[in-house]
Amino acid sequence: MGIDAKKKRIIEDIQSLPTLPVIVLKILECIDDPFSSADDLKNIIINDIAISSKILSLANSAYYGYTREIIDITRAVVVLGFETIIDVSLSVSLNSILTPTTKSLAISMEDLWK
Repeated sequence: MGIDAKKKRIIEDIQSLPTLPVIVLKILECIDDPFSSADDLKNIIINDIAISSKILSLANSAYYGYTREIIDITRAVVVLGFETIIDVSLSVSLNSILTPTTKSLAISMEDLWK
């Protein structure tokens, strides 16, 4: 495969990557809204089990040092903060949509990010 053919394949693969799930877009919109609350954000997050469990897991990690288990998403949002919620949501979402396509890309995911 020549250089031009490889470039074309990479561009085709990148263009065919799926968009972010609607749930992540709703999370970003909610956080961007100056009138939204942690409870508003919770109502969006609870619709995605992967994001919910990751947020609760992180909020209960030793890093945050809470002695009581955090079982409420609203409390976890308050503990973690909006920026961390964005990071977690994007990482969970990107991991779920990029992992299956890794083998089909003409380059490795590491090279793609570089």
